[in-house]
Amino acid sequence: MDIVLPGLRDRRIASADENRTRNRRNIYARGTSARVLSDRSRGFRAGRFDVRRASLPARMRLIDTVVLHQTNFFCSDDLPVEAMDSRVESAHRLDVIIAHFVVRTNGVVIYTHDAEHVLNSVSGRHGVDIEFEGRYGNAETPSGPRLSQEAIVSGRRLIAALIGALPCLEFIHPHGQIQRNPTKLHTCCGPDIWINVGQWSAHHMHLICDTTASERPNNGISERQRNLAYDQRVETAELTFGHTLDQILNFEY
Repeated sequence: MDIVLPGLRDRRIASADENRTRNRRNIYARGTSARVLSDRSRGFRAGRFDVRRASLPARMRLIDTVVLHQTNFFCSDDLPVEAMDSRVESAHRLDVIIAHFVVRTNGVVIYTHDAEHVLNSVSGRHGVDIEFEGRYGNAETPSGPRLSQEAIVSGRRLIAALIGALPCLEFIHPHGQIQRNPTKLHTCCGPDIWINVGQWSAHHMHLICDTTASERPNNGISERQRNLAYDQRVETAELTFGHTLDQILNFEY
């Protein structure tokens, strides 16, 4: 599935050969065509596994949920030059994050794994995972690193683009809300991301956050995630359904 988005860097090909993360978790979910090809290529050399050969399931009409995460680290390593995005080889840390998109602190959106592929993540067969680069706290009073304004605007813009591309998109949740073992109830995605991107999108783009689709657990959104002290009051009022998708995506901030 292609996404048109200012500032997006499409690395689906560059990250296609990655079958496992550094902690040995498979990126693709069990039973999917991408996982089958990945498992067949164990011991592969760089470039042998190309996820573009995997048949994409007719999943666009199954995707109903966006799930927000934080990477829990800041990446100091620069991505390879953009010409490398078309080569089936990668060893970069951002490429092996188990998510479809990574929003960097500078506002660049990295498209690493095609939204039509099912990842080994909480989003499952009916969701899209978005990771925000960084490690953000959830104390009562905000301190330490804060989510950048560039990342806030890009995250909102990405969600608007997904709404335009996915006809059944209806829900948005922090990771901790729908995790079966709610160890990340307060920490992922964290209030800086949830208040400024998730809850903002629920209000202005009319996505549902308090209830979940029938197949998902619902731990609720914790009060620490909902802490309005983290509201950075970034003004992007044009990102509403009062504007066309073209206006949303091409607005100059």
